[in-house]
Amino acid sequence: MTSIEQMMRSQTVFSTIQSALSLRLFSFSTLILLSLWSLNPIGGQASLRALSLDTPISTHSTPISYMSLDPQIALKFDVFGGLSSITYYRPLISSLFGSALYSPEAAVQYLVGSEQEANLTNVITRLGGMDTAILRSEQDSWGNVRIPVLHLLPGFDPDAPDTWVHVPADEVPSLSSIIGVPIQYLPTRFGGISSGNITFNMESNYHRFECFDWKLLSGDGEVAWLDANNYNLSALPFSVHESTGFFLDTNTSDTSRVKPWANNDTTTQMPARTIWFASRGDDLGRDLEMITSVTYCAISQEYVEARVQCSNAGPDSRTGCAITAMRQSQKPHFCSNFTELDAGIYESHLSVLSNILPESHSFTSSPQEFFLYDPPGAFTNIKYSVSAVQMSHVPINVFQDRLAFLYNTFSTITKAPNLIVGGEFVSPFGDGSILVSANAEWSYLLGPVYRLHTDWAAVYFFAVAVLCICAFWTVIVRLRLRVPDMLGSVSSLTRDSAFIGVPSAASTLDGDERARLLKDMWIRLQDVQPGAQIGRISLSSNQSLRDNGLDRQRFYE
Repeated sequence: MTSIEQMMRSQTVFSTIQSALSLRLFSFSTLILLSLWSLNPIGGQASLRALSLDTPISTHSTPISYMSLDPQIALKFDVFGGLSSITYYRPLISSLFGSALYSPEAAVQYLVGSEQEANLTNVITRLGGMDTAILRSEQDSWGNVRIPVLHLLPGFDPDAPDTWVHVPADEVPSLSSIIGVPIQYLPTRFGGISSGNITFNMESNYHRFECFDWKLLSGDGEVAWLDANNYNLSALPFSVHESTGFFLDTNTSDTSRVKPWANNDTTTQMPARTIWFASRGDDLGRDLEMITSVTYCAISQEYVEARVQCSNAGPDSRTGCAITAMRQSQKPHFCSNFTELDAGIYESHLSVLSNILPESHSFTSSPQEFFLYDPPGAFTNIKYSVSAVQMSHVPINVFQDRLAFLYNTFSTITKAPNLIVGGEFVSPFGDGSILVSANAEWSYLLGPVYRLHTDWAAVYFFAVAVLCICAFWTVIVRLRLRVPDMLGSVSSLTRDSAFIGVPSAASTLDGDERARLLKDMWIRLQDVQPGAQIGRISLSSNQSLRDNGLDRQRFYE
């Protein structure tokens, strides 16, 4: 009896579980019923997952080129390699250098640890928010890819030079230069596809400065110190006692330092070159006496390998490129202490950097000094136009990064400037190329296709097969039975009820047949003994009792 009751109630997965709990029947039949009914939702889910609409990705290799800054290549294309070329190219380099300093992205660099750190949020807001500031820091005005400073990236470990360090995507990284590295021959279409991602690795390098504590000079002490260090005061930017300005110079004089470049020697080691920086100012007019802030710095190169990712959303969109990860270069290079200043004719870079922009008033600092002192306010603070700054107020660790940033910008601009601003590469010095080749991987989306997941398809067809077998077996059993189908039908309750007024028991009728014949009969569960002390609830067709409702206070048998 219990098994029949359980089978009658088990019409769904939930009702199967409910009937097992209510009947307290946990037997093999319960397990069979649960297993069979579970195929229904499992099969339904399998049918949804058997097919999916996917967009496949196709990948192709394509050649690209980028500008090399390696001294082994780039020094041959420096337009400031001599006095004559400096005269020829000075207007072009001055314009590019000035526009780079005035770029809004430069204003957010190297503020942490200085007095301007409190202005960082305001500067980022002026750029359009953090997301916009990060986006604008990735490429310069001409679409060249800016190179972050590897040793300033979070997670950099100098003891693991071959480990890739990811460039953070939620903050503006510290950049090596305002000017980026030009990339040429990026594909715009491939097999009719105009959108996708391009990924490649690029070798690059930049200068590092390690400066020592400030030394403050003034009056006769300044003259004595400069004389002791073999400097002619009349040759400095501040040629009179009250004038302002700054200079860069080197006291490392060794003709043997040029040999690695001349012999393409990547094995010879050498100590770092030392350069002097001196800036004279009066602390924005607060002091009447001019004070010269002096420091000396060791200059070196840092060679890096950068992973570049470029994205293009379609034929009418701009290709955006960014450095996503970096590590120290794994290729042979000149000694890191060898720089362009050791190539003999390039020491003039130091003197040109201090006067590359138009001369300022003798009592004001130069634009370069204002930038080193206060990047966000250098060209927006009106008081700087009529004042001078005392550079020693900048913490030396912040100053050395800003000086490297400034010098790298100038040094990059002097290498093939026509290429930097988007032109075709044309060498002013004969044959050769500053471009190096690399293989890029172009990944793009193909048209959507339907994909068959065989594991889900197998589950679906198994569930369908089992349920079909059960349905077929039900039909076979029904055809072989001779008893009427009574269970599960309301009309079958009228068959043997003494309170249903039917002319015949009709015991051979199925539930469906009985329901058709009695379709107009009025029936109701009601008290069929309203006059007795104890009532009785039964299915009845006696309409005369319809007004006698069931009473919660009455006893029923």
